[in-house]
Amino acid sequence: MVKCGRVLGLRHHTDGFLYLVESGSGVYRVNLTTKSKEHLKWKGQTEGSAIYNDLVFDPTDDSLLYVSVSTAKWNLDQIAWSIVEHDTTGYVLAVDLKAGKASKVTDGQALLNGLEISADKKHLLFSGELGTVYLPANLLMI
Repeated sequence: MVKCGRVLGLRHHTDGFLYLVESGSGVYRVNLTTKSKEHLKWKGQTEGSAIYNDLVFDPTDDSLLYVSVSTAKWNLDQIAWSIVEHDTTGYVLAVDLKAGKASKVTDGQALLNGLEISADKKHLLFSGELGTVYLPANLLMI
């Protein structure tokens, strides 16, 4: 069994791997056959305090991954502070897995949580403390 801290989101991908987001360290690619894992890194990745929360692949570009970060200020064991101070350092990243770089799609969010693509595959949906927001999924060219 592959061990990883607190897993908050996971998705099977067309490449046959399972991708998961671990709250304290980010995104991993897991080979379910060999039971090995690879920690994915990209340019612009938050170092230090952050709580990674969920992930979803772009429906039209399978090398594009969206990742939600609940807070860029606190660690998981300090999440209560994020709630008490109404922290708005959360954001969504668009990660280009081929190029190994990322860009923020949105910023200034409070406690971002789940990510999903709308049924019509035109919008990235994300939820947070301030409610659900809709955003065009292909807004960003990395």
